[in-house]
Amino acid sequence: MSKTIVMCEPNLFNVNYEINPWMVSKVNSVSSEVALNQWENLKTIIGSETKLVVIPKQSTIIPDIVFTANSGL
Repeated sequence: MSKTIVMCEPNLFNVNYEINPWMVSKVNSVSSEVALNQWENLKTIIGSETKLVVIPKQSTIIPDIVFTANSGL
């Protein structure tokens, strides 16, 4: 059976609030350039192994949209 992974660009990803111990002192500390570079590398690797669907980025901030496939992994 072929698997499909859903991804979304992290162009709006940031840590805007703290909801767990791993987020403490991380508010507004995300480098958009680093995040996008890491995402592109991950996308290349995943895309070489399985079907990949990239959903359109959203113009509004949806904090967890970059984790669209979390439950599938």
